[in-house]
Amino acid sequence: MELAKAYPLMRPGHAVLDLGSWPGGSLQVALQLLEGRGLLVGIDLRKLDDLSSPILHLLEGDLGHPKIQEQLNALSPDGYDLVLSDMSPKLTGIREADRAATAACSELAITAARAGLKPGGAMVIKVFKSPESDQFVKTLRPLFNRVSREELDSSRNTSNEYYLVCL
Repeated sequence: MELAKAYPLMRPGHAVLDLGSWPGGSLQVALQLLEGRGLLVGIDLRKLDDLSSPILHLLEGDLGHPKIQEQLNALSPDGYDLVLSDMSPKLTGIREADRAATAACSELAITAARAGLKPGGAMVIKVFKSPESDQFVKTLRPLFNRVSREELDSSRNTSNEYYLVCL
């Protein structure tokens, strides 16, 4: 909700794709902001079944799988106004392995945004502080007019994550 107040990117009637939706908090915020109008698609490896709305479509599976890509395209053939990514791998505690898995999640989200965003669409992606995160900014800059780094007040002192807001 903190980012939604700072960046009013979601409006009634928008098509929104939420990557890494489990446990559903971002979907609940999105449903409120869309006010029952538009399209909200949530996808995660874990099953999400506690939420219901006529505008909500929940997909369980791997974003990189072609069948999931087909479903995303079928749900919003004209593309998405906003792609949200809160994807995070299962962390192992092995720094190099965790960095590689986190980078793979970010790359997958960027690929989904490239393929699915409408012209002028926006993306908000969670990244973790690492040498690789600077590379993500460089990858995103040519795709968007503006890329801003935002740390949430709620996790600023306790987490190494932040969000890139791409407009």
